[in-house]
Amino acid sequence: MFDARELTIELACGEAEAAAIRDSAREKAALRERMLKDAQELMLTVEPCLEEAMRAMDGVTKMDLSEVKAFKKAPASLERVFEAVNTMLGERKPDWSSAKRRLADPSFLQTIATFDKDNIPSKTTKAVHELLQDPQLEPENVRKVSRLGYALCLWLRAMQEYDKVAKSVEPMRAALKATDESLGVIDATLREREAKLVRDTAR
Repeated sequence: MFDARELTIELACGEAEAAAIRDSAREKAALRERMLKDAQELMLTVEPCLEEAMRAMDGVTKMDLSEVKAFKKAPASLERVFEAVNTMLGERKPDWSSAKRRLADPSFLQTIATFDKDNIPSKTTKAVHELLQDPQLEPENVRKVSRLGYALCLWLRAMQEYDKVAKSVEPMRAALKATDESLGVIDATLREREAKLVRDTAR
């Protein structure tokens, strides 16, 4: 049973063309739905590690910060964590001196919390990935040295995982955009035919 618009489309385009247009629109709409579902499901896979990292960061106290600031020479694993953190944050010289400057910044934890994870340069993710291969940067190894270092280690891994998944979803987003544009063209064509039918009928 057709609705009023489908009947109008048939009158405007002819039965065969109207059927072809409907089929094309339904096929594209179904494809769009599948792609959107797949993209959403992929992004959901990274939620657990993001949530774990943010819980760990939320649990960092002033004492945890002060403990790290007090190191004249940090343990090797903690130095490596901050090398990776500063690399992720775009520091040109990610050494312990720059790490201490970061720690002295009252907004350091806010910088981590509001980090733009959707726009990490590929060069940065590659450099951080290489750093995270160091066994010293296994979260449980870092945990023995510093709660702050442990939380940052989880955050680094979450950012890496999010970036990997987000980049894998990019082609789906491009395909979704193309499908939306195609559906828009179909709808515009139908509206044009409907308007012509109204004009012709009014004569």
